[in-house]
Amino acid sequence: MNDVMEKIRQSTASLRRSYERNWLFEHLLHVVRSPHRLTSRAHMRQEKIWRQLQEKIARHPRQAIAIERRKHLDPEEFAQQYLATNTPVIMVGAAKNWPCVQAWTLRSLAARYAQEPIRLLRSSPGENPAPGTGELVTFGEVVRRMEAGEKPYVRFSSLINKHPELIDEFDESWFLTMRGINPKSYGNYGLFMGGEGTATGLHSAMAPNLFVQVYGQRRWLIYPAFLASFFAPLVKASPFFYSRIDALDTDIESIAQHLPVYDSILEPGDVLFNPAFFWHQVHNLSESIGVGYRWTDMKQAARASWTQTLITMTATNPSVWSLRHQKDFPTVVDQKTTD
Repeated sequence: MNDVMEKIRQSTASLRRSYERNWLFEHLLHVVRSPHRLTSRAHMRQEKIWRQLQEKIARHPRQAIAIERRKHLDPEEFAQQYLATNTPVIMVGAAKNWPCVQAWTLRSLAARYAQEPIRLLRSSPGENPAPGTGELVTFGEVVRRMEAGEKPYVRFSSLINKHPELIDEFDESWFLTMRGINPKSYGNYGLFMGGEGTATGLHSAMAPNLFVQVYGQRRWLIYPAFLASFFAPLVKASPFFYSRIDALDTDIESIAQHLPVYDSILEPGDVLFNPAFFWHQVHNLSESIGVGYRWTDMKQAARASWTQTLITMTATNPSVWSLRHQKDFPTVVDQKTTD
């Protein structure tokens, strides 16, 4: 861990523990639908602790840390140095020879699935995703809008899970080998596709992620799981975690100006490992296609954050169990996780 991150981790440990206890309590109040006055009091306590955390790091200037870039990283070294230690890493060119990286563009992919329904979600930096604000369109319509100068962004699409023939254009055996657990356990693919200037706001989730940059360039800003308290996560009894904080906010008063951040750019063929519960905000620097391969690893989740693991496992909006074989993930997110 970077020295600045370690200093913040140690100096804020007590406040973060208090925040996380209250965070879990507020979450459980939402789950059991307690009286509004109780949830309001819990939220007020959270606000007070969050302000103390903000004051604690006000003297720290923001520090950008490049994610380590490795070529020819073998599974054993990956498991020991990165998977077991919850450390992000970019595997440079690991997927450069895969058919998807060789052939996919936004237009070629949309042409193959022009009539495929896609739900566009609101999840840009600083936004609070609201229920029912997603828009159902087709892949062909997404590209037509881009060519007209609009900025639609396909996020978390389950296209690959619904069309298994696309899995053949990845090296699935590589994913299974790198993650290093029972190959029969849960794993799925999420597609992200958008034009230059589109972005997804700060969020985190339990599933670790091997993210393949298929086409174009994408900038990732990543924060360790222990910094969750600084982001004032929205409490919705949900297994998905969102923050209204924009990691690129230039206001000196913004907490983003005082937290160290992993900041790196992915090129086509690069694969990023993003550990369980690591917060991330992602920006497309050009037209871009990316695919995240996620899986369930309870040991890594608990190692990264007991609090977020407990919240995830007790979530009801939706239940994490209901997502296990979900084929239309964006629709579930749009309908369930943002009330």
